[in-house]
Amino acid sequence: MTVTKGFAKKEYVGAGIILVRLTEAGPRYLVLKGMRSGIWSFSKGHPETVDRGAPLRTAVRETFEETGYVNGRDYHIVGDAIRFGKRPYWLGVVDDRSGAPPMKLSRTEHTEAAWMSRDEIANLESNTDVRAWARKAMVASNFTRLLTTVQNNSESIITHMDAEAEAEASIST
Repeated sequence: MTVTKGFAKKEYVGAGIILVRLTEAGPRYLVLKGMRSGIWSFSKGHPETVDRGAPLRTAVRETFEETGYVNGRDYHIVGDAIRFGKRPYWLGVVDDRSGAPPMKLSRTEHTEAAWMSRDEIANLESNTDVRAWARKAMVASNFTRLLTTVQNNSESIITHMDAEAEAEASIST
């Protein structure tokens, strides 16, 4: 399980997951356009009682509620949380080979979803977390190192995802 360094012990305003697809054209990140605000954000949300004070639970639950994506099936969290703006965020690598249904955008919260490059995201009208990420993501050593590791090891990550899926299938049979 991913450890939340420094976040579990103090109050948190919410948490999120930055979903990324690794494409030949470079990484593409999922951003969602808010229904009420009209601004773009990553999948994120506020804690609820069911999260039991755990930011990672909040992030995984909110990502499912907003996109229908399931951690461990549609994406896999890699690395520890990194704070951009007000919340801790985890990097979630989307497994396009999962055969999972397409994203189910929460129409009560968002009007659009798009997979964009960092440069495209930098030009959006976005929330403070996304603006902070766009300014700092490529210079934040933790995030840059994590993304580089993911890109350089995408084959081993896919192999790991396959092994997890096989293990889960054998448990359920």
